[in-house]
Amino acid sequence: MLVDTPMKVGDTISLKLTTSEEIIGKFVNEDDKQIHLSKPMTAIIHENGMGLMPYVMTVSPETTIKINKQLVIATEKTAKPIAEEYVRNTSSLAI
Repeated sequence: MLVDTPMKVGDTISLKLTTSEEIIGKFVNEDDKQIHLSKPMTAIIHENGMGLMPYVMTVSPETTIKINKQLVIATEKTAKPIAEEYVRNTSSLAI
């Protein structure tokens, strides 16, 4: 039997939405209706492969975005190579 580990504050997680968008962000918290993500990015495909861009481009990159749970199809911790790329894209430190 697999034991599902709950998301912890600060985990890099991926959400798949009913709109087919995939969002990657730092888990802040959740309630009955929303999942709160810090520094949300969306996965995009371009000529060099996969990339990341801000999920909402008209707000500060530091904004915590609230995602309606009714729009979420799947939630899971982000795969390590993608999570590392996410950190490179959202960190103010040179890695």
